[in-house]
Parts: sequence; structure tokens; C-alpha cells
Amino acid sequence: MKKDESKNNVAEKIAFKLNDIELFQVDCVYVGKPDDCMCGCRGRYTYTKINQKVSSDRCGYKVTVDEVDDKRVMRVLNKMRKNSHLGVQIIKNRIFTVVVGATQYTLFLVK
Repeated sequence: MKKDESKNNVAEKIAFKLNDIELFQVDCVYVGKPDDCMCGCRGRYTYTKINQKVSSDRCGYKVTVDEVDDKRVMRVLNKMRKNSHLGVQIIKNRIFTVVVGATQYTLFLVK
């Protein structure tokens, strides 16, 4: 971070990026326990309908209909937007994580 950039300015830039994300760009979201593995044993992955095939190819198994829920994905994205002031971890400019209380919300963009 540059010396003249405040933490609030950085948070605003991140929040702006989250606000720009649209459903068609999302591979999946993960909701689970923070600071734990993300294999799915302590949380749940939910995929978007539009990217179900892409997600299946990436995962190496068929993502089934019961794992797809666009409304849930949007709820998670909106929760992340609302709580971005708590801090957003960004990995490779396509994975975003926000921890709210005892819950981790992670969003994966399509590669």
C-alpha cells in the first residue's frame, strides 16, 4: 500500500470491485468455518447455473443440480459486499474471502 493510500480508500476499491461482479462471472461460493480447510467438510460449496459445466470440468466431477443455486450465490455475494469493510482477502484477483463472525464467505470467479 502506498503511503498516501488510507485503509478506507483500499477498502472502498475492494468494495467497488465486489460491486462490479455479476452472476455470470461467478464459478461458485463457499460458506464455512474460517481458518479451516475448504474441502467441504466444514462448509458448503454452491455453484451458478450458467457455469455448472465449467465448474464440473474444473472440479473433475459432475456438479449436480442440488449443488446449483443462483439465489444463494447472490445472497453470499451481497453479504460479502455489505461486510467488505471488515476486510477482504483477494487471491490471484479471482478469489475473494470475507470473514463475518464465525463464518467465512468465499467467492470464486470463473478463470
